Amino acid sequence: MNKSVFFLLLFVSLIACKSEKIKSNETPEALKLPKGEAIKEADLIEANNKFSFALFKELAADENLFVSAYSLCSAMAMVYAGAGAETEKEIAATFYWPANSISFHDAMSANTKKLEYNEKEFQINQANKLYADTSLVLFKEFLDINQSKYKSEAEQIMLKNADESANGINKWVSEKTLKMIPQLLKAEDLKDVKSVLVNAVYFYGSWANPFNEEASLSDTFYLENKEKSSCSYMTERWNSGDADFDIKYFEDSLFQVLEIPYSKNLGSMIIILPRRDSLGKFDDLNSVLKKLSFEQFTKLLESPKVTDVPLEIKIPKWKQKTAFNLSEQLEKMGMKSSFQEGLADFKRISDSDPKLHLGPILHQSAIEVSEKGTKASASTAVTTKGETASAPQDPIYFSANHPFIYLIRENKSGTILFMGQFLKAE
Repeated sequence: MNKSVFFLLLFVSLIACKSEKIKSNETPEALKLPKGEAIKEADLIEANNKFSFALFKELAADENLFVSAYSLCSAMAMVYAGAGAETEKEIAATFYWPANSISFHDAMSANTKKLEYNEKEFQINQANKLYADTSLVLFKEFLDINQSKYKSEAEQIMLKNADESANGINKWVSEKTLKMIPQLLKAEDLKDVKSVLVNAVYFYGSWANPFNEEASLSDTFYLENKEKSSCSYMTERWNSGDADFDIKYFEDSLFQVLEIPYSKNLGSMIIILPRRDSLGKFDDLNSVLKKLSFEQFTKLLESPKVTDVPLEIKIPKWKQKTAFNLSEQLEKMGMKSSFQEGLADFKRISDSDPKLHLGPILHQSAIEVSEKGTKASASTAVTTKGETASAPQDPIYFSANHPFIYLIRENKSGTILFMGQFLKAE
């Protein structure tokens, strides 16, 4: 069973108990969004994937990492609906987006709907909610875009009642994560807050070709500091054509790449493993990331996969939890004015407070990876095994026994949902 849950809490001060009906008034004509030119879905997906790589490189450090830039894109798109002037330009440049327009939000909405799955063995569930302080009157267009394009719930509460508000927000988060994240924030996180936008993405996928639990073992993992540790591994020998949805293998002079499909090939995990030299040495991931661009990653996956050669696979089982405040990274990536009181332009959100600006952006994520999968994939695991008369070939060894990068991707659109790096067993 492979599960990952990601939550992003975006304080908009721009981003403060009783629940009240949301207050709103008409958006002034001068502040309404233009219709804009139609946006191709493929261009938007490419932009969000580019941002995934950019944010990952910004966050990468000497520790395990797991992040969903896709969820951050979803949350920021809702805030983007309220941005104007230089703030709008900075957000667009940071996220590789076109100008703020109705067409942009139409395209984001269409992409989000295509990424909704609720099958037994493959799930992508998303939820959004906007909490506005009772002192904040929202413009109707901003509220409508959030509700109609992003299915965001909206609730008016007294955010200054911090304990009660934090409990209510945490309860909502806990429900959306099936209790995997019971406490996302504390009361002190709500100081001076005028609104809170919460975005949640829940992912679950079973392997299309489950690993044999009896073949799992404990072995050495080689750390970047030349030390060693013990790690639990899943192992498998894989022959091309063994099932309807093959494990795919790619390689170049720098990397070995393994693409492992989830149920019905609706998604996949892609593991990028730095090559070891003849002495067993490998590049540290910081050096690897300097060589690995989104364009290079795309080119690698478009290259012919290695076929008709057995694969000997050994990858860790792992669990990770991470938490970040992403404000500093987004400022460094170009969103200078968004976090500055008096400089940020979020006039399209509300005229109740002329100094609305972004506050902390808190991110929590968790992932579990193991051998367990779906029995339904067993019906495809025995489809073709026809060329038994050929001479045996030496296998390719894919042994992820040193640090690697990994991605989780929805395959129909090519959207990168999550990225992570595995430096050591925890």
